[in-house]
Amino acid sequence: MNKTALKKILDHPDKDEIISKLVLGISPRDIYDWLKSKYTNVSEAKFVIAEKSIKSFQDNYLDIYSLIQEDLVKSKVALATSTEDDLQLTVKNSPAYKTIMLKSAE
Repeated sequence: MNKTALKKILDHPDKDEIISKLVLGISPRDIYDWLKSKYTNVSEAKFVIAEKSIKSFQDNYLDIYSLIQEDLVKSKVALATSTEDDLQLTVKNSPAYKTIMLKSAE
């Protein structure tokens, strides 16, 4: 995904709603259609994000299940090698997340 597309999503006035829709499983096409119907004025056309950009954002930045799986593997290795203190997880500075990952790895 190019930086311009990422910036366009992160700077969008409906960023939170776009991300929420993606997390809820609403398709990039439906989100594109929603944006297109919401921003109908020519002056607002910059707020309509292409379906391809939304899909790329979803694939590259919202793959939560892969991140959790990677953290679980890291936690299992940390338990096996007794390096729990040095464990670097996706969710930084979250003792609760770290505790859950370590318990899940047991």
